[in-house]
Amino acid sequence: MHLTLFVPDLHWPDVGNRNAYDFKGAEVLARVLSAATRMQTPLTQIDSWESRLAGLFGFTDARPPLAALRSLGDGASLPGRVLCADPVNLSFIQQAMVLSPIAADNLSTQETQSLVDSLNHEFLGEGYFCTMPASATAGSDEAYRWYFVPEDPVTDLPDLAACSRLAGRRIDADETRQLLGSKGLQWVNRIQMCLNQHPVNAARETAGLPAINSLWPWGLGALEETPAPTFKRVIGESPILKGLCLATHTPLEPARAFATDPSAPAPELVVQLGLTSAVQQDDLDAWQTGMTQWIEDWVSPALSALIDRRQPLQTLTLISPGTYQETTWVLHSDDRAIRGNLLQRYLGIRSKPPALHSLLGSCPA
Repeated sequence: MHLTLFVPDLHWPDVGNRNAYDFKGAEVLARVLSAATRMQTPLTQIDSWESRLAGLFGFTDARPPLAALRSLGDGASLPGRVLCADPVNLSFIQQAMVLSPIAADNLSTQETQSLVDSLNHEFLGEGYFCTMPASATAGSDEAYRWYFVPEDPVTDLPDLAACSRLAGRRIDADETRQLLGSKGLQWVNRIQMCLNQHPVNAARETAGLPAINSLWPWGLGALEETPAPTFKRVIGESPILKGLCLATHTPLEPARAFATDPSAPAPELVVQLGLTSAVQQDDLDAWQTGMTQWIEDWVSPALSALIDRRQPLQTLTLISPGTYQETTWVLHSDDRAIRGNLLQRYLGIRSKPPALHSLLGSCPA
């Protein structure tokens, strides 16, 4: 049995904050990371945890159809090429932009429809904007995700990294303009002009809410040929993950903890996204709480299963995309580093691992 734990933002962005790694369970994670083989892969400008996760499922193109996969996960697969068009607030600090996504449930149904109607009037004949109820907030009639579907199947459209890669962080404005190109800039500028002084935004500013002054385009593509399943069973919750599992006919279970019963169906991939939400909100307490829970639910029992030769687990892989690179740790059940030598095992001596801040704080995110 081989288990992969996919957990974006395992590194806290403030690498100088040694106290960030002071939480319950830190020594267990440090023991795993210090014993494992570590590899680092630089991320491209258009990479995100969504694109890296799609790669694990066999979508190996540099630009996988993330918008089509997300819409599939949201419960209504859109035809042809699809683009995520997430509502955002862009603010500027000198030569940098700060991207702040607008929460899915921060807009009423009427506000959403009013904005979409104005955008569709502006882009009449070129394509249409649409919204879908967010599957992650089932039961709410005021939670939507936004998409754009072009009329022309080959028209040029902007396609940037997902909001998750950039949210809450400073973005180089000149670099973003270069990635957009002249046509992409024109497309975004038309949207910004349409949203500027829109009655919905005027009301939001009066109420002290951030204006929706742009849409963030990412994930462009059509869901055509899909790869064969690469995992027998997956655990996690997100529309992208659900779409990937539906497209590849992979069984998906909601979030749960490691099952120690060898007869229980074992997952091969577990996706944990709570840490990335905490990083985007700069919420250290939430990040530490999420780390502790994730370690208790998966890392600690997986380590015990690796050490216990009666358990079927042979390999544990941790994959963590960050802002600039993805770090992977691989630990095998026969690695002496987790068992110690014969004398250590006989005496019950366990060597103390390095501090977690030295293992994660030294790895640029």
